[in-house]
Amino acid sequence: ISMVTLPFYIFLGWYVYRLDPKSTIHRLFILLSLCFSIWAFTFIFFYSAPDKSSAWLWYNLSALGRFFYPAVILNMVLIFTKKKINHYKWYNPVLLYILPLIFLFAIFTGPFITQDFTLIDGQWYEILITNNIWWYAYNSYYLIYITLSFLLIGWWGYKSTFLRERKQALIMVISGLVAFILGSLTNTFLQQMNIYVVPSLAQIFGIIFFIGIAYAIVEYKLLKLTTAVAAEEITNKITDLIILLDPDGKIIEINQQVEALLGFSRSDLEGKKWTDLIKTPEDISQIQNFLNQVNGKEDMDKKMEINIQTKDDDN
Repeated sequence: ISMVTLPFYIFLGWYVYRLDPKSTIHRLFILLSLCFSIWAFTFIFFYSAPDKSSAWLWYNLSALGRFFYPAVILNMVLIFTKKKINHYKWYNPVLLYILPLIFLFAIFTGPFITQDFTLIDGQWYEILITNNIWWYAYNSYYLIYITLSFLLIGWWGYKSTFLRERKQALIMVISGLVAFILGSLTNTFLQQMNIYVVPSLAQIFGIIFFIGIAYAIVEYKLLKLTTAVAAEEITNKITDLIILLDPDGKIIEINQQVEALLGFSRSDLEGKKWTDLIKTPEDISQIQNFLNQVNGKEDMDKKMEINIQTKDDDN
């Protein structure tokens, strides 16, 4: 089965990458495909290794894929959902990959979370170490990164006003959760309880997540440029403050200049009334009159000088 899923990982990764080779998300997706491809390829030989030393070799090499994919997923999700940590500067992606690098060093220099293998019916199974610091560190890394990725995607879809984006998020969360639960069952829970009925299959169940993403790409144009994305890119290039309102006067979008000069983030202002940004009643009245003209389709060319509230309560 690993041999069958291997070309799927390669094909889906290359397919998404070719849609836009310059896109950071597309590059991360092919990197994610590479992680699962390495994992599937090495486990083909691990399953049927002729002796324990060969099993160890292929098992350790699989760490190049299975240790890094949670960091790649979170990296991709952070960029895609635009949930920035410290404005997501260049060094943040490096921090995401420190833990898998440490784990990779540990597995090649001594005991990690697997102490031995057992051969049952011609199939190698891991005997896990569940009481050392590496076990808790690796599982914490795995659970936190994957859970945070699903939460960010789910929240992004929940907050979106576009039905297409909500469907995208739903597809990715459901397919990802199914793959995550099934993979954890075979790779961790069953072996932790010394139940050797099926081998480690997480690298196979991962194809469910990849098919879900591919379906979102084909049906809902996931990861492609949309008018909403294009509008956001344009407004962020403009040096003036831009605050977009819905018909009820609630803030639905701001550009980066608003964040930089006023100190507010998008989440601070999203859904609030525009009046929350204005201090004086005179300015509120002036703006309200202008908005009434806009709604009445009268002359919209209007210049005014107003005092805008900043996050630390300065004008």
